[in-house]
Amino acid sequence: MNPERERALIADSARGDQRAFADLVRLMAPDLIRGLTRILRDADRAEEISQLAFLRAWRNLDRLRDPRSFRMWLWQIARCAAFDALRRRFRPGDEVGVLDELPAEALAVDAPGIGEELARRELAEEALRELQVLPDEALELLRLRYEQELSYREMAERLGLTVTQVKARLARCRAALRVRLERIAAEWRRLDAERS
Repeated sequence: MNPERERALIADSARGDQRAFADLVRLMAPDLIRGLTRILRDADRAEEISQLAFLRAWRNLDRLRDPRSFRMWLWQIARCAAFDALRRRFRPGDEVGVLDELPAEALAVDAPGIGEELARRELAEEALRELQVLPDEALELLRLRYEQELSYREMAERLGLTVTQVKARLARCRAALRVRLERIAAEWRRLDAERS
């Protein structure tokens, strides 16, 4: 979209022009839904969350200080709503359902015994719990880099940060995750050694 046209639509929307806001929704929804689908891994849920984000944006347009940052502001609203949805989806005790979404290779072993399979499932559940306790920002950085495979520059643009800030924050996320998962990895290695 032409940046001048986008700014005009945002300005008109901020003055209460519903038609202008509807045009913004039509123009921005596909990109927003695509980004949310990458986070949620569910296109239908992503569409629902995008509608919620647009509704929240419409209701709070008076809080937007700089119309040039509308896209980033809308993305932040959508992102927060998506993480809220994920938190509700992955409540403690729901981890077993999450295992069904893991690739088969993640739990596959050559004819494991029932005890070993249960131990592997418990470790997988524990790894998922460790991921869930990371702050939303850390989860988002990891998803943008490893699920969406964005470059540092693309991540910086999406998050409104510098490339240096993205690299530093991602390094901290990796370090925190490494510490949290080190014990679990050692236990996986022990189980593999017992199987051999």
